[in-house]
Amino acid sequence: MTANGVDVISAVQRAKLDHRFSLLDVAGKGYLDRTDYAELARQIAGGAQLRFDDPRRQEIVDSLLGLWDILAVHADADGRLSREAWQASVQESVFEPDGFERVMEPVAASVIAGYDGDGDGELDRAEFEAVLMSIRVDAEGAAAAFARLDTRGSGKLSREQLMVALREFLVSDDPDSPGNMLLGSF
Repeated sequence: MTANGVDVISAVQRAKLDHRFSLLDVAGKGYLDRTDYAELARQIAGGAQLRFDDPRRQEIVDSLLGLWDILAVHADADGRLSREAWQASVQESVFEPDGFERVMEPVAASVIAGYDGDGDGELDRAEFEAVLMSIRVDAEGAAAAFARLDTRGSGKLSREQLMVALREFLVSDDPDSPGNMLLGSF
């Protein structure tokens, strides 16, 4: 279904995007701008405890600022995205065919690489929870998310599991999808 040429998102998708917007809008300004994404990059890189000269740190920063550049297409003259404009931008860039792979996979890959302490391509419970807590998900929400996503019971989440979870969080309208817990309760 479309409205004014834009696909209408479900109530579940809107609730998840509202939750994500609230996590991103650290200062409670009611809008996002490039500084919010720069701060997000700083928080995520800091949570990974990466040295300033570690190339993985720069990959996180570059991927998140690149994400902002993609989403900023709907920014106003002051370079700001309201909640509605940000949701429309996510919808247009991520929900389109190959959008998730083009827009979100580079970000997720850089974050996984930054937090994967032993380089095995998986995040253990502590690494995963550190990612979520770096983006303002509380410890209880981070623990619940890990428990819901560790469907193999291995105590680790593979890159593939994390990508599926991120895709579910962003595009699934099934309220029971495990990926909906990726950023804690919404």
